[in-house]
Amino acid sequence: MNLGGSNNLTTTIIRGATPDIIISAGELPIENLVNIGLITPENTISLWTNSLVIIHYNEDKMMSIKSILLNSKRIGIADPNLAPAGYYAKEALNKLIDIKEIENLLPTGFIDGVTTNPSLIAKQGKDMKEIIKTICSLVKGPVSAEVTAIDHKKMLKEGEYLASIAKNIAVKVPLTPDGLKTCRKLREQGIMVNVTLCFSAGQALLAAKAEASFISPFIGRLDDIGEKGMDLIEDIVVMYENYGFETEVLVASVRSIQHVIDAALIGAHVATVPPKIIHELYKHQLTDKGLKAFLDDWAKTGQSILPQ
Repeated sequence: MNLGGSNNLTTTIIRGATPDIIISAGELPIENLVNIGLITPENTISLWTNSLVIIHYNEDKMMSIKSILLNSKRIGIADPNLAPAGYYAKEALNKLIDIKEIENLLPTGFIDGVTTNPSLIAKQGKDMKEIIKTICSLVKGPVSAEVTAIDHKKMLKEGEYLASIAKNIAVKVPLTPDGLKTCRKLREQGIMVNVTLCFSAGQALLAAKAEASFISPFIGRLDDIGEKGMDLIEDIVVMYENYGFETEVLVASVRSIQHVIDAALIGAHVATVPPKIIHELYKHQLTDKGLKAFLDDWAKTGQSILPQ
């Protein structure tokens, strides 16, 4: 008997081990073995199921799962690449973020537009067109919807189809030669275009020359590889101002409140911000402390502002 994590056991089998039986805590390792032909589908069976459990401490009351996520700075799960429980936890958490978040934030006036991508749409488990149409009906500003084709001809058809869903659609295309050709053609039709996956000032210059409505530099991903993402935003803003380009800088891959503040100070036009970061923007310990003091003092008076 060989004991180990499901992924480790799978790796061992791929390297040549030939067990009579393998018991995995997750479906993915087994699916991988089936896909590469080391196990046949008819020789697999589901024996047990389990449930994900959230452990959260709150001294006042039990909160909803969404409230926990929005009010927690750190969430611990097992490594999705190593443990099935971590993979399923990640999938479950991703699916909790839905259109309700947009509806909840709209009354605050924070939302000027919405950015989507194929990964975010897929997590909803619903029809792509219906999701985009619903978002466009809720939000007056631009709603970015991304093509999935990589060649110009198909990309253009997808872009035209997406633009037909609603008048406030901004078609997202990748910053590639075909993407920029598609950008130019769509702009000639009066369709807004968001050129995405920008990682350099040179790329941003090309997008502006293609008359993109928006350029989306991914600052968080640059930070991940040791570069300063906000330096790129500053370079693009200065460059666009120098030549009077009308393309708006849409700061993407925002990871923190500081990213939002820095983007505003530099003069970026737009930032695509996760709901969690938006909620964090209006939080400060001194605000909470001050409000509590005011309410405590008022309670001592025994009065009510509204007539009883």
